[in-house]
Amino acid sequence: MQHATRRCPAAHPDDPTLCAGPVAVTVLDASNAGAQGCEHHAARLLASLDGGRVYALPDAPTGAAIRVFTTADTLRPFCWVDGPRTQPSQFSRAENRTPTAADSRPVAAREAATAPLAFPPRQGQSGDVPS
Repeated sequence: MQHATRRCPAAHPDDPTLCAGPVAVTVLDASNAGAQGCEHHAARLLASLDGGRVYALPDAPTGAAIRVFTTADTLRPFCWVDGPRTQPSQFSRAENRTPTAADSRPVAAREAATAPLAFPPRQGQSGDVPS
């Protein structure tokens, strides 16, 4: 799905959302390939990478990289894709760390135990990347 509105380089082609603010950070993957982006799309990209890092651009607002990092922690990889998520790599890092009161296993472990595989893992974990 291509969008007519010009968006930052960190925006995934299938992500329907518009940029939120100016390009402020660079997100690097595990092999140091990078994309500059607004905080919104940078957080979505970082959440979808295994081993990604974020760096503020010189003219970025104070705290931009920290905001992207903390937001990415709570976002599920490829969060614009609907469907059941059954594997730990398909949940946010925060969900994978946080058990509930009723079950001491993290959310991803509980849901993975009861549902079939239906969504691709994070980019970099299996080589399969949604396009």
